[in-house]
Amino acid sequence: MSSTLKNIVIVGASGVLGNAVLSTLLSNPFFVVTVLSRPDSKATFPSAAKVIKLDYHSKDALVFALRGQDAVISCLGFDGLNENLDQTLIEASIAAGVKRFLPSEFSANTFHDTVVNLPVYTSKVAIHKVLEDHKDQISYTYVFTGGFLDWGFRNGFLGFDIKNRSVILYDDGKYRASGTTLQHIGEAIKGILLHPEETRNRPVYLADATFSQKEALALFEKYTGTKWTIMNKTTEEALKSGLDALAKGDYINGYGNIIMSFNWGGKGAVIFDNNDMTLLDVKPLGLEKIIKDAVEEFTK
Repeated sequence: MSSTLKNIVIVGASGVLGNAVLSTLLSNPFFVVTVLSRPDSKATFPSAAKVIKLDYHSKDALVFALRGQDAVISCLGFDGLNENLDQTLIEASIAAGVKRFLPSEFSANTFHDTVVNLPVYTSKVAIHKVLEDHKDQISYTYVFTGGFLDWGFRNGFLGFDIKNRSVILYDDGKYRASGTTLQHIGEAIKGILLHPEETRNRPVYLADATFSQKEALALFEKYTGTKWTIMNKTTEEALKSGLDALAKGDYINGYGNIIMSFNWGGKGAVIFDNNDMTLLDVKPLGLEKIIKDAVEEFTK
């Protein structure tokens, strides 16, 4: 079996991450890109991508769509993962003869003890066993990115509110975490596809920057030219708030608080000092440039 990964399917290409991956792969003429989309989706895609609309729950339809494809990249969000769609995609990929599957990871290291039992990652952790049990039929790559830095700084998800010049510091903002921009996640996925043997059946770690909230705050104050209002919260409080919210069916606040609890908790699940950026031919942007760009984009 050839290891070349040329014919690529993206699932979830209309999302924030999927769109970045799609744009990167379409910019490289080597790849032939197909997008799978739900029948009722109103999303539109560049004409360079082939689009197949189908029922994600129909294994027969998926197998038909995936025949002749080399790799499947799942960029599904939590809704799709809660429907166990990654498992369905893996089963269909095996039946169709797909060579490589990239599950929807793109966050913390889901093998780490501090996150492996959290409800936010139950479906991701379950996929590890599915892939490892079938590694003689399909290869895989887990992609661990930390937070999406450009996206997370712009919309306040990571605790920084550019509009109101305020920040929530978790555990006094003293612990470090890694993160990657959406563009560089796309570039790294391109690198994985171009380095199939080096990335076979293992995790790949990405980081444009590894930093504490205090370090980020100093740069935000530098580039906004003002002191920011600081609010404090412990990661224990964030975890409790998240679990309480999930119990009430509030998934947005539930997932958000749980993610902040381990992202800024300093336990190591999101610290990728030893990463694969060099292997994948991606040069880290560094924290200062990312924050400078975020402030400039916000103030346009």
